[in-house]
Parts: sequence; C-alpha cells; structure tokens
Amino acid sequence: MIQHRDYHPWNVLVGPDRDLWVVDWNWGDGDPRFDVAWTCSLLARSGHDDISTFVKNDYVRQSGNPLESFSYFEVLATIRWMLNVLLPSRSDAPKGDVALQDFRDFLVGPIEQAVRTIRTNTGLHIEVAP
Repeated sequence: MIQHRDYHPWNVLVGPDRDLWVVDWNWGDGDPRFDVAWTCSLLARSGHDDISTFVKNDYVRQSGNPLESFSYFEVLATIRWMLNVLLPSRSDAPKGDVALQDFRDFLVGPIEQAVRTIRTNTGLHIEVAP
C-alpha cells in the first residue's frame, strides 16, 4: 500500500473550493499504520493529544481496520523522527550559533515527549544527551 511517510496537518492544503490537497509526498510502499502513527505521534509531541486521539479513532471508523500493534508503529515513527532531528541538531556549527541553539531549545519538549512514548510502549529507559 502506498504511504505518504510524512503525513500531518501541515502537509494538507485547503483550496478555494474547500478541496483538500496533500503535499510533500515522500511516498513508499508499506503499512498504513505507519502513516497514522507518524501523524499521531507528531500531533502528540506538539501538544495536540486530543487531535491525535481523534485521528486514530477516525482512521479506524473510516477504514474499518483496527490499529492492531499500533504501539510498534508509534515507536518506529518516534525513532525515525528522533533520528531526523537529532542528527542535524548535533551539527558542527560554530559555538554561539544562535539559530542552532534556538533549534536545540525548541526540541527539548518534543524530545522529552518522544522519550516518554518509547518508554510507555516498550519499557525502555533511554536518555538523550544534550
């Protein structure tokens, strides 16, 4: 099944006739639960737990497919996100680089949420060094 692989509300545009357009495809073949987990974990990291829950429930309602083993996909999506953001944040930019420090500061809360997601779903306790 085709996946978007970066689906979230900020990649959905609404046209003048209220048509919806999904953009920024990084498509691949895989399990649709990954896209649902990617979207829901991004929403949860952003403080939108209520919308995350709505997306999960609405996916099940509209598709008729239960989200079996969903915690596996949440962990997979969370680890992928952490790799996406942690590697650039470890840049060799010069000390005092304000933009890099702002980026690192911005990531503190979402990374803490990601670590909680992994701990909750796996029982693993990980630490992310500053």
